[in-house]
Amino acid sequence: MKNKESTLIFSVIFFFLALALVENVIAQCGTVAAVQVEPTNDNESGTWSNEVSYTPPGDDSVSSGGDPDFKPMELYIDHHRKLLRPGQDHEVFTRIKNKGDASSPEDIQIRYWLSDGYKIDAKDDRISFGTDNIQKENLPPGDSKWESKTNEAPNTPGIYNYTVEADDEDDIEEVKESNNTFDPPYVFEVKKPELYFANAYIVGEQEQYSPGYVFQLKVFTENDGANPGKDVKVYYYMDGVKFGEDNMREYNIEPEDPPKEESIYAVAPMTPGTHTVSAVVDPGDYVDEGNENNNTWSKTFTVVAPDPEPVYDTAVASVSVSNPELSFYPGEIFEISAVAQNLGDNPPSDILMGYFLLGGELSEPLLLGSITITSQDFPSTSIITKSLGNIGAPGLSEIYQIKACINYDERFVEASEENDCRTIEIEVKKEHLNPAVINILD
Repeated sequence: MKNKESTLIFSVIFFFLALALVENVIAQCGTVAAVQVEPTNDNESGTWSNEVSYTPPGDDSVSSGGDPDFKPMELYIDHHRKLLRPGQDHEVFTRIKNKGDASSPEDIQIRYWLSDGYKIDAKDDRISFGTDNIQKENLPPGDSKWESKTNEAPNTPGIYNYTVEADDEDDIEEVKESNNTFDPPYVFEVKKPELYFANAYIVGEQEQYSPGYVFQLKVFTENDGANPGKDVKVYYYMDGVKFGEDNMREYNIEPEDPPKEESIYAVAPMTPGTHTVSAVVDPGDYVDEGNENNNTWSKTFTVVAPDPEPVYDTAVASVSVSNPELSFYPGEIFEISAVAQNLGDNPPSDILMGYFLLGGELSEPLLLGSITITSQDFPSTSIITKSLGNIGAPGLSEIYQIKACINYDERFVEASEENDCRTIEIEVKKEHLNPAVINILD
């Protein structure tokens, strides 16, 4: 029996503990309420959504007491901006709720206030920038109404805040008079735009570039201040001469946006030496910035002319034979000598010097022989003599030509072939008779 009584007592205690816990959860979480969608340009009054959310107690709950109760529930600058440039036009939105259990006996005046710093100034120090009137029939108990006011940001950079006050002159008797002001206020900063290059570089950067080399330049523009209020240009220069530009829309260069990437192709100058490629954001200073001295990025690089292509040019300066009189008897042995010159760069290979016989009964040149001139023996500007011996004079008495030609097999291309060959004439005389034979004939 005692066990049953103990069990019953513990069950009752557990029930009341559970009930207290549920009440505590409800108190912490609040009630279920509809959510109002933020006003847009098409619907500045806002619309109501079927979605639900938990509203903290004392925030969206309804007061009782037989009177209206006006409380600002939301306040923000359009797009929830926290940064404005000096003088920037913007719109301030607020949502006012009647938390009381009665309608207002008259229209409700809403006043907008501007203060310095993070806290609301005393009423005498605040600046009022406008009022709105909510018609009494538009704010029944439990309903909310969106209002907005256009304002111009202060011209002096700094920290400011907005608040809004419902029934600011206490014309209407309310359940509470202490909740008519939106507090803590909406804090924002007034700051000039601050455009600069967060990063910039040459893609695949090299120590040196050849003339006319095409490379890609990338720049990343960032804004560390307020919206610039106008489109922003980036100009690109090579040695101070503009060669391209980019245009960024103002809404693409917001302070919270990541750096805006732009790229362009540049051509290295044809003149060897040191050159500078640069980029300038807002080159005409059309945007009033906090710092106008950080708008330029530049990079110095070197253009080096490539090594010139080698020029090969050989020539035969002269050709001669072993008999200065240039005459021979049929079958007489003689030697041909040729003087060769290297007028260009070192030859890419060994060179052949050919010796030819032309004229007389010959229908085409006859190669008498050739001599190899090694590239090591024939560097640039050198002169060398090469001779071909043991040449027998033709058997017929005629006028012939001896021709010496260098690089005659065209192993490499020369700058000029004009002086590659030289020619001299020789005479082959009739065979002379032995003097003894002449005496007999006489």
